[in-house]
Amino acid sequence: MSWIKNIFLVVTLSLITLLACNFLTSIYLSVYKDSRLWILEEETLEILQKYKNQLNHLRVMANKLEAPHAYKVKENIIFNRLTETNTSYSVLITGDSWGEVFAADFKSYRTLKNYSDDNKIDIIISGTSSYSPTLLGIQARILNKDFHLNFDEAYVVIDNTDIGDELCRYRNFIGVDSNGDKIVRSFDNPKRIYYVDNITYASKVLNSDDYSLIKFAKLTLKKINDIITPFIYYSDEVLCRWNEISKYLYNISEDEEEYFAASVDYLIESLTDANPGIVINLITVPHKKHLTKEYSNSVAILLNKILENHPYENVNHTDFSDKIVDLINSGFQLDDIYIKDDEASHLTSFGHNKLLVQFILSSIKKDSIYD
Repeated sequence: MSWIKNIFLVVTLSLITLLACNFLTSIYLSVYKDSRLWILEEETLEILQKYKNQLNHLRVMANKLEAPHAYKVKENIIFNRLTETNTSYSVLITGDSWGEVFAADFKSYRTLKNYSDDNKIDIIISGTSSYSPTLLGIQARILNKDFHLNFDEAYVVIDNTDIGDELCRYRNFIGVDSNGDKIVRSFDNPKRIYYVDNITYASKVLNSDDYSLIKFAKLTLKKINDIITPFIYYSDEVLCRWNEISKYLYNISEDEEEYFAASVDYLIESLTDANPGIVINLITVPHKKHLTKEYSNSVAILLNKILENHPYENVNHTDFSDKIVDLINSGFQLDDIYIKDDEASHLTSFGHNKLLVQFILSSIKKDSIYD
């Protein structure tokens, strides 16, 4: 019965081959997963899936390559808590990427961490890239309801790109949930920045209990599908690239201005509803083209109008235009203050710490801790 032996041999060799391939594939996928910092662990993935259709997107965890100190635990995809023991006063620092840098920049993080520990102040940093007033207002509600965080003060960096983000990036994705609370859905266009379905799919596959060969097959098929999907041209207006985001700094209509004002009102109301008696400090920083007079509109101008028309209690606005001019007059160059060739005019580590960190540390009403 040699044919039985042959069949047995073929089956045995096939199984051995499959096991060997599965083993080698498991090694490859392990290396792949460890080298792709955007792949989320299961607990972090659960947070992303829970909030992606409330907050559109959370932090990009690939940032942990450049700032491992700030992206250690699952909650860091939303916020950093610098200390929480024996504190009697709480401060929120937030904004878009300008707010996230308080955590990502190592010098800023250490300065705030030491201040938090020394003064027994609970400092929360929840800044997230490309957030704008509507998203910050939703996040304030979530920090309070889901994470039980309350704040005595808030420092909110409102960037000039927030105007375009509100009017172009998020306007068509705003809705309400079953409780009537405002939400911003995740993007459904794979060519948009912060489209997260590919990240969640790959993370799910790699975190699953499937055999490695099955995982590899799923990822390969997904990649092939992405490649063969017919190319569709999307304009800057649809994708909200820089030209579309920045155009509001040259010109803005009355309706657009009113829409942005409503988003700021929503942010202020969300913070005050969740934190009665909170002191809100709005911070604005000019872009380089404001200093060269190329931009005619600014978020600082819009905020001043908003606060004039709505005299909120305990809401302050600090614009850093004069402070930057003072630095330039004292001998610093634009490239000392702003990151070179950055069209969004983010501050260098020096500029960020010299201006924003020092301002916050000198402004926190720490004396009230002992009242």
